[in-house]
Amino acid sequence: MQSKKPYESLELDVYITKINQCAFAFCSNLTSITIPDSVTSIGELAFYGCENLTSVYISNIVAWCNISFGNYYSNPLCYAKNLYINNELVTKLVIPKTVTAIKNYAFIYCSNLTSVVIPNSVASIGGLAFYACDNLTIYCEAESQPSGWVFNWNASNRPVVWGYKAEE
Repeated sequence: MQSKKPYESLELDVYITKINQCAFAFCSNLTSITIPDSVTSIGELAFYGCENLTSVYISNIVAWCNISFGNYYSNPLCYAKNLYINNELVTKLVIPKTVTAIKNYAFIYCSNLTSVVIPNSVASIGGLAFYACDNLTIYCEAESQPSGWVFNWNASNRPVVWGYKAEE
């Protein structure tokens, strides 16, 4: 019987609130990671060099939107590209009305994301939040870009539909 490589699939403890700088840097065997709702910050380069990472699992999109990512390589999506909520691959996302902010790099490189609906409750969106989401169309309830959204929130210039009204 062949033994499993260390850290191939990692589920972090629900009591973890912070992932330190370079915590998983160059973990080349890491293919999937589960980030608990308790995590509020991920340090710089935490997932740098995790070239084989393919899946990020979460259970709460509200908690995910509130994570402070230290930089581009702090978000495991930079390599994984696939976000799962409750074990379902996210392709169409409706941000809950309880979300008021989407932090920097929140959905960077999430290539399977094809649509996201952003409610009026979102007063701020950080830099590169949807960078390199190549198949994405963004639907915003706001009539135009709110002042709290940084200039490069949509740095890849994905299509945006302003004044979107969701079907009730």
